[in-house]
Amino acid sequence: MNLTALHLMKQKQLPLYQQIYESIRKDILDGFIHPGDRLPSLRDAAEQLKVSRTSIERAYEQLQLEGFLQASPKRGYFVSVTEDDIRIRRRILTPPSKTEYRPKYDFRSLSVDVQNFDSVIWKRYMRDILEQQKTIYSYGSVEGEWELRTALQQYLYSNCGVIADIEQILIGASFQTLLSLICGMLEKSAVIGMEKNSFLKAQQIFQDYHFPVICLDFHNEAELLEQLRSNHITLFYCHSASFGETKAPISEAYRNVLLTWADQEDTWILEDNHNGEIAVRTQVHSAMQGFDRHHRILYFGSFSKLLLPSLRIAYMVIPPYFLDKFKKRRQYYNASASKIEQLALARYISDGHLERHVRRLRRQYEKKSILMEKLLQEFFSDIPYRLNRAGLCYHIFTDPAYFPRIIQECHKIDMIVKYDDTSIILSFAAVDEKTMRTAIPLLRKQFNKVIHQT
Repeated sequence: MNLTALHLMKQKQLPLYQQIYESIRKDILDGFIHPGDRLPSLRDAAEQLKVSRTSIERAYEQLQLEGFLQASPKRGYFVSVTEDDIRIRRRILTPPSKTEYRPKYDFRSLSVDVQNFDSVIWKRYMRDILEQQKTIYSYGSVEGEWELRTALQQYLYSNCGVIADIEQILIGASFQTLLSLICGMLEKSAVIGMEKNSFLKAQQIFQDYHFPVICLDFHNEAELLEQLRSNHITLFYCHSASFGETKAPISEAYRNVLLTWADQEDTWILEDNHNGEIAVRTQVHSAMQGFDRHHRILYFGSFSKLLLPSLRIAYMVIPPYFLDKFKKRRQYYNASASKIEQLALARYISDGHLERHVRRLRRQYEKKSILMEKLLQEFFSDIPYRLNRAGLCYHIFTDPAYFPRIIQECHKIDMIVKYDDTSIILSFAAVDEKTMRTAIPLLRKQFNKVIHQT
């Protein structure tokens, strides 16, 4: 084989050995050099290309390291990749362009109303933190940055009624990350209780740690208490801003039942206050954690729907029992949330921007919820529906046997909706009013196609 066809640019800044390596690799991938072919010796290749033997040797060594060549004593260098290897490497070196499907009508809860987020202010805080070189060139704290935990302590007390020392507040990249941390501290005999149709991702994490998860279906306080006791639940997960059949903030009666049960039975409550601050058409409720006099509640929250889903910061407030366990294990953990984003968020909260942002969101989401209800009254008056105040969505109740076909019909008009065991779910958080006015009548047409065909 002759390498004189390789095109080298000796004046180019790229080293000669690198040019030789890339040219041979390209010829192998393009099929000009085949599996099993023998390449010229170091001396012959150097003479053919009029370069030093060292340049050839370094190029061949790199090709060997990547598996393209194999050196055989007294025989020379041979192409060692197979046709399958070549196809795989072609795909790696020429990745396909990213294509992201964006439906015309998207009623999933995957995004937020971005028009209400002041990105200019956020960028300013991020830029200021990035200029603090001593700060950004060090690892973050395992517990989370002190500045953010301090800001959160004040914010949670003022806006959610959460009572906690700073050391009880821990920061992580997501709810799932923090829940996994707690699962590692639970007794192996723990039994988890959750509401029916509760947060499936939380349920999966508990199951990943081999805890039995029992879904409770209750209609009043007495039924809840009876099921907690009869199933020997040791930790009850609840979404306090969207609780029970009505998906409303948890009532005082339910709260008292749970707190008494946890105290008397020596059990735990995991209170997830997801979207609690922006629940629509209701008063902002105080967290159960603030009424917990016996330290039986683990309180969780995040900023994915308050600010941006791409801002991966969550927090939990843990009672002394779990805090002691965490301290004994902290040396084995690393910080999971971005230090830079934590420090920017701390300033954003301390300067009052988060509270103002939440007020804007509540007004906007309330306006959207009223519009969606008006449209549902007009087009779905014969089908039951209900507002999920903290979920920022409506549930439409019909025969679950229809759900797969309704989803298919919606796909035909470039619309995506979700469903659970009992309802079709329409999130209004990221849907603008114009789209909503167009989409709801279309959705009813797709419903009719399914219902009338049955």
